[in-house]
Amino acid sequence: MKNKKEVEKELQNLIDRYHLNEKLTVEVIKNWVFEEKGETVTESARRFQKRALDYFKNLKDIDELNEVLGIISDAWNYFPHKSLGGKSPAQLVKEELKVHPVRKKEIL
Repeated sequence: MKNKKEVEKELQNLIDRYHLNEKLTVEVIKNWVFEEKGETVTESARRFQKRALDYFKNLKDIDELNEVLGIISDAWNYFPHKSLGGKSPAQLVKEELKVHPVRKKEIL
């Protein structure tokens, strides 16, 4: 499993590589994750992904898209959400594994 700092670094590298520093920051993305609202978790995640991907319209191939999507997905999973009481989905998984360690194979 990754941690929040690793995801922040990957996001910053992505922002730097695509020269988005004047338009986008890690803090802006963290705020999007924290404040995202939707009728369902799936709707919220899709809205966040669309919002983030709008900054990466000139991707050259599927490998580049997969890399960007992976980092965006990590941001969603490792950054805190207001709807989760300020916790991230990754934190909730860790907590669940502490309570029920035998579920590790099911979750991971």
